[in-house]
Amino acid sequence: MEFNTRFFHEFADAYSKEDGPRLARTLSPDLPTEKLKKICDSQNAHDIKSVLKRGLQGNAALVGGMDHQEVLGWVEVYAAYWHAARSILTARHSSSDNQVGILWQATAFSQLLVHILRNLQPNANPEHSHRVWCGHRCTPLGPIC
Repeated sequence: MEFNTRFFHEFADAYSKEDGPRLARTLSPDLPTEKLKKICDSQNAHDIKSVLKRGLQGNAALVGGMDHQEVLGWVEVYAAYWHAARSILTARHSSSDNQVGILWQATAFSQLLVHILRNLQPNANPEHSHRVWCGHRCTPLGPIC
């Protein structure tokens, strides 16, 4: 997966169909090194948030009803995913000690989890993105209802 037109269309399709498992796969930590490298190489640290924002806003019409705050939440989540992918690649390439590599990966994805919870928590409007994960008021980690 790269953050390009194909990704944004895939996101819009999964989001609009409320296909949580498909949407969750776009945040998978379990990717081969080559796929993580493609994610990282698709953008740079300076541009990642602006590219994500433009792409998600450009597809907001396809998903229908995604407001500005929700777009910004998804931007934060996918930017954190991009940073986590970079950390994982660094850990895989620089550590001969498997324990250190595992710690780097766990740290990277714990930071991603914080972004998911902070930006996609249910709020006063139950029709926001959190419903996508399973069809009712849930977080990516499970129901809150």
